[in-house]
Amino acid sequence: FGRMGVSHAFQILGSLGSDTKITVVDPSFLARIISKLLLPQRAYYKNINDVEEKLFDFGVLCTPPHNRSFEVPIISRITKFCLIEKPVLTELPGNSMSGYVMQYCPTVSYVSKLIRQQQLDISAITINVQSNIDFSVGQSGWRSEDKAGGILYEFFGHALTFGLSPMFYDSSFIFSNIVIKKSQKNVFEACFSVDGVSVRCHINGDSNVRKTR
Repeated sequence: FGRMGVSHAFQILGSLGSDTKITVVDPSFLARIISKLLLPQRAYYKNINDVEEKLFDFGVLCTPPHNRSFEVPIISRITKFCLIEKPVLTELPGNSMSGYVMQYCPTVSYVSKLIRQQQLDISAITINVQSNIDFSVGQSGWRSEDKAGGILYEFFGHALTFGLSPMFYDSSFIFSNIVIKKSQKNVFEACFSVDGVSVRCHINGDSNVRKTR
């Protein structure tokens, strides 16, 4: 559940109404206590297996991307529709959508339309993300763990989504010629090809940056 779960819960309540029934599943006792303070009079469970017999209209999976192969099939089965945050190395079920929501940004549709109408031949794409988050100091949780943390895990999916969606929005594509030039807590740089298009991606985090862009 965590920070993203709280954010989604408040957005759902704001959109659908405060009387919407929400069930929270989180193995962390502390997280459940904090969630109960923020979202009182909701149903709380420790394990997703505890709600396997229920059926929900909508579900949001916002756990760290460690156990996707286990969690995604379950939430897909017990919900009519679900949002999967950070669907890394995961095949999305038919009743789900990706949490990398930048692909639904109007800018993507606008750029995609320009490419089609002007029949542009795109040979190279440069993706540059600057974040105001410094992952080398003062960070806690999975986003700063060695196993699955740092600037790469926080922003790489969003960078790829926004950078590639205008050209490959509704089609499959293959990455090739992948070269990782730098991979550190606050810096990630890689070059690769996507269906013949050369892509360079650079992501860095620095607390001196005013706002992520």
